Amino acid sequence: MRVGLLLTFLALLPAVSVRAASGPLPPIGAHSVELVGVAANTGGASGGHVALRIGERVYHFQTYNDGLLHLTREGWPQFELRYAVLDNRSLRLTRLDIERQASERIESRLSLRYTTQRAELDRLDALVLERRWREAMMGDPDAVRLRGLGLLARAEHEDPDARRLRASIAERHGTAFLGSEIASVAEEIRASSSQVTVLVSLALPSGEAPPVGAIAAERLRDRLLLREALRALADARPLAEDSLIAPGREQPLEAGDGLAPTERVHLEAFAAALEDTVLRLVSSRRPDRGFPLLLAAARYQAVLRSLSADRLFLLDALPDRALVETGEAMIVEAEELRRHRAALVQVSSEAGRIYRAIRAEAFGAEDLGEPGYNRLEEAASRYLDVREAAHGDRPLRVSVVSPLIPARSGLVRPERIDPDGALQARLLGSARENEARYREALEAVHGYRLLTSNCATELVASMQSAFSGDDEASRALGGELQPGEALTFIPAALVHQVERRWSVTSSHVQPSRRKQRVSELLAEGQPLWVHLRESNTWSSQAYEGASRDDAFFWFTDGPVLARPLQGVFNLGYGLLNVGLGAVAAPFDGGHRMLAGLRGAFYSVPELVGVNIRKGRYDFPPLPEAPED
Repeated sequence: MRVGLLLTFLALLPAVSVRAASGPLPPIGAHSVELVGVAANTGGASGGHVALRIGERVYHFQTYNDGLLHLTREGWPQFELRYAVLDNRSLRLTRLDIERQASERIESRLSLRYTTQRAELDRLDALVLERRWREAMMGDPDAVRLRGLGLLARAEHEDPDARRLRASIAERHGTAFLGSEIASVAEEIRASSSQVTVLVSLALPSGEAPPVGAIAAERLRDRLLLREALRALADARPLAEDSLIAPGREQPLEAGDGLAPTERVHLEAFAAALEDTVLRLVSSRRPDRGFPLLLAAARYQAVLRSLSADRLFLLDALPDRALVETGEAMIVEAEELRRHRAALVQVSSEAGRIYRAIRAEAFGAEDLGEPGYNRLEEAASRYLDVREAAHGDRPLRVSVVSPLIPARSGLVRPERIDPDGALQARLLGSARENEARYREALEAVHGYRLLTSNCATELVASMQSAFSGDDEASRALGGELQPGEALTFIPAALVHQVERRWSVTSSHVQPSRRKQRVSELLAEGQPLWVHLRESNTWSSQAYEGASRDDAFFWFTDGPVLARPLQGVFNLGYGLLNVGLGAVAAPFDGGHRMLAGLRGAFYSVPELVGVNIRKGRYDFPPLPEAPED
């Protein structure tokens, strides 16, 4: 498990720019474009990687367990931290000489592809829900799980703040409004028991996002969420206690965490804004208003509880265990964290500093607003979770998604099973077929293929699709280059061809974390001794050793002529660890033996002078706290 990368994103939030330990970079403008070539490393990184940086945003294609090539958009600090610092991979930044209009067209095209793919994946989720709903109607013991339903609890007692919200709805829309709306939505759900999605045309390659609620599966999801949200408001349901970051737990957020006068003013105004949001949403015709209603109602209760208790209450923004299987988060179990305890304490301290800074910023603004409150929820959630993991025997929930929106899931079951079992069986078969067809369609358009559809070929294709044809693309980019041409399906070859064929203003190599640190040590003096000491994993001061690294002795990213001899030693070192690991397997679960096998495997290319392995880091260098 890649503990290091995941833990990093706990404390170093996207809101905080953390520069890699690689020195200053050439300044980049908001519309400047750079091709970023990422050096190889072990595992899935053995072929290298490539990305496009536009200002402070990075677009790149990654593969996941679903076999699809996902277009990812993230901030430059996070990309740099992941690849140059934790993965210890040098970056080659090639600045392209293109006009601002061309840069904007390229980013617009990438943004369109990003949002379109998100909508397509969301549609697949709806088809999965439809299939599971049909299975539940046929007697499957597993109920359907929906995002947001776990924020409010089904309880025998009513919550006073929720009653206040219900009274406001009755005053604005009438006392019978909620009951009438619930009955109407429930009837639509019952009517849908004899309906199933008809996929007339998948139309995935068009580049246009599918309209929301256009298929029966999406309408079913929206209606289920809306019905449960309206029921929660009508029943005045209280907050689910496990959805709160609350006082009275073993590790409170901060001792003496009372509300300052300015914080009370901001929270009172935000509570009024949330109440107005709920009043508008309940009468809105938006088909997807169920989740926003649940979230606004839950936040409303959390804010009022904060005001009454004179202590900040927030919703837990980290995904619950049930959402881990969606890929949004991972659970790192307590036993895997024990050997990282000291580093976790450091990360906890830094996460606390970030939380306090974001809290001061949020309440120091003219208006708290939803974005500021959401950042506060995220920072507090990450801080509390890593603090509890560092100071107790608790698992850690880790998510690299940002912003994190509180979305604790809950279960819902069909209330009525159509007596026509044959009809339901046919509808279930159709739902399964729809899901399979749509997966196949996504695979055809977004599937990863080593030579024809990977991070390099898709990036070039996306850039060129921003223009009306090859001639216009060539004029804008300074030359012609087709996806995959001249071995450019290999990231390093793509960078080389771009520097030869396109208009380039500069090229800059940003050293990996270890190389940068070695350079700093060399500058301090005694270069021969430093070279010898830093050439291996045992004596190096620049390399700490990562739990996810394989077993090796020599770093072979130096002189090419030395690599074969170093590779022989590394191969023997890996095989030695395989033997020792076999003895230790009953005690370490085979960890050392597997590390030895990987070490021996990645030593083979070194025998012919090819370096892949660079070593990795579990934790980043923590930034220094700003001076008061």
